[in-house]
Amino acid sequence: IAELLHINERSSSSQLCRAKAMLVKKVNDYIQKQAGR
Repeated sequence: IAELLHINERSSSSQLCRAKAMLVKKVNDYIQKQAGR
């Protein structure tokens, strides 16, 4: 993946970690909103 995007592996893995964390937060926020209805 890193090769395809012309970035190094370390930066892509840290971006993946950050993206996963953001996704988890967004999903949790969504669930909280649904539960609050």
